[in-house]
Amino acid sequence: MKISVYSDFVCPFCYVGLYSLSQAMADLDVELDFHPYELRRFPTPKVDPMHDEKRLKRFDEVLKPMAENLGVEMNLPMISPHPYTTDAFQGYYFAKQAGKGLDYVKLTFDVFYQQQKDIGNPVVLREIMDQLGLDGAAFLKALEAGTYRSEVDRDWEAKAELGIQGIPTYRIHGEEIRGYHTPQEWRTIILDQAEKTMAGMVCTSEGCGPAAE
Repeated sequence: MKISVYSDFVCPFCYVGLYSLSQAMADLDVELDFHPYELRRFPTPKVDPMHDEKRLKRFDEVLKPMAENLGVEMNLPMISPHPYTTDAFQGYYFAKQAGKGLDYVKLTFDVFYQQQKDIGNPVVLREIMDQLGLDGAAFLKALEAGTYRSEVDRDWEAKAELGIQGIPTYRIHGEEIRGYHTPQEWRTIILDQAEKTMAGMVCTSEGCGPAAE
């Protein structure tokens, strides 16, 4: 089963959501298909949670308990304001072409929400590449040249067509699932989807498989 994930690094519910889903699928035959979904770009103002009482309260009362229930460290990054993620997603495509796209996603989330580093800073992004065993210097050259900018721009331009109302959003066999779910809830969702798929097995001249494909 493939689960498409639409997410942004500066979305805190995307962070806990990825950990929750990863825990739920640990012993299941599930593949994650990550899709960058930038929440905002210039000239839209950056978000500044450190000077927003509503966001500070939500972190303490909602997000922190979610992370604790997952056994995951989570801090509200002491970065004011929080960065745009256009460059970070160029990093995703650089890592993806080396076969480490999802590893990059998970580490970038951790660097932001655990280490509280500015993932809008190319130096920090280079450190992430180095930790993944990739060529950080080559990434900086690619970032300067805009090598992967077209991929990120394509994702940005496709937002309206996707019709997503908020992130995190997940899609399984065409069905859309929105928001945070606990690992237990995800297990139920995944197993229910698997049962639906198995119920729709068909054979064609090319072979047999799920009708949804």
